[in-house]
Amino acid sequence: KGGSIMVEGRPEDVLYDEEMLKSAGLELPAVARLYKDLGLEERGEKRPRSLDELVALLKNGSRGKVAGGKRPLS
Repeated sequence: KGGSIMVEGRPEDVLYDEEMLKSAGLELPAVARLYKDLGLEERGEKRPRSLDELVALLKNGSRGKVAGGKRPLS
């Protein structure tokens, strides 16, 4: 804000800090929004920093499952 550093930290922490982002006039990045909407945060899945990491998480880490334990449609 105003050219100053508002927060420091790991990207996976900063990119998911919705309150801080809003105070800076920014929105939650798409990868963070999808991660939360899919319910992966509640399941303790590692926070991805990119859409590629999220896709890999869904393919490998979540064993093809999404929120609610349901498999995605083919």
